[in-house]
Amino acid sequence: MEVAAGKTAQTEIELTPNKALKPGRYSVNLRIYSRTQPEIFIDHLLIVDVIAYEDLISASIESNPDGLDPRRENLIRLNLKNKNSIELKDIKITLESSLFEDSREVDFLPAELRNEEFQVNLDKDTERGEYDVRIFVELNGNKLVDKTEKIKVGSYKDVTDDESVNDAFLLTERKFVKHNSGNI
Repeated sequence: MEVAAGKTAQTEIELTPNKALKPGRYSVNLRIYSRTQPEIFIDHLLIVDVIAYEDLISASIESNPDGLDPRRENLIRLNLKNKNSIELKDIKITLESSLFEDSREVDFLPAELRNEEFQVNLDKDTERGEYDVRIFVELNGNKLVDKTEKIKVGSYKDVTDDESVNDAFLLTERKFVKHNSGNI
């Protein structure tokens, strides 16, 4: 870039660490010099933090503590936090389990705390219990979060009684039938 005498200029510098560099704090010497007079230069020390992909975002699931209800639409909240003061774009989030799967792409502002809501419909016959949900978050094919948490499916009863009476001479027969349409 050209800067006239007595003027100032501003530019952005993007640094990309080599693959062998481990996460940590590093110093980089930036030398700015004149093309016409290379003996005139300014050295500026930059402090650079190299962050592992796994340390960029934290994630946890939040759902109804009584469990998801197989009879209706349920809300699962994924709490995400950008743990650094850098902007992150095109982050792919995936939730997957034996009960459902959903994914989306989001952008994060620096140090943003974000709640992503997922609407989940379960099969009406889903049994009560705990189920694994895999949280997978990636950026350009690099894994940021890959962990499994548990969600609970609640129970409900739907018992109906049918009674039939058959009266005959000196004999009364009663027949009781119970039918459970619930998941317990």
